[in-house]
Amino acid sequence: MAAHFFGYWAAAFVTLCLGLVLLSVFYRLIDSELGLHGIRKEAAIAVVASFFEGLGAWLIFTYTPGAGRAMLIPGLIVAIIYKLGHLTDWSGYEMGGIFLFQTVLWGVGALLFSGEFKIALALLLAFGIGLSIIASIAKSL
Repeated sequence: MAAHFFGYWAAAFVTLCLGLVLLSVFYRLIDSELGLHGIRKEAAIAVVASFFEGLGAWLIFTYTPGAGRAMLIPGLIVAIIYKLGHLTDWSGYEMGGIFLFQTVLWGVGALLFSGEFKIALALLLAFGIGLSIIASIAKSL
């Protein structure tokens, strides 16, 4: 049981860190600044946030299989933790960006793990097209 929890925590931490990196790259592409703190503070925030997200995932998928919609609750907890960690730096869109990037990473990972390579590629392609549209709109403002 503990190994499952640590697996969810590790997956939450990795996807959260990758989501932050990808969001930072996206912000640079649209000539904006994400406003991240130093790596130690960001890592500490990610450890705490991913702990609660991993705990939520473990509880949901262990005790209520098929209730993936309930992952919205741990996602909201992560958003609150990040908002508190960046009270003066972030406007609010950043939490949505992290949530979006992390959700896509979770989805692609789950699809790859289940052997659905074509669907994972289609999801990545659709996400890339959507980001391209958002970036072109943001750059024109």
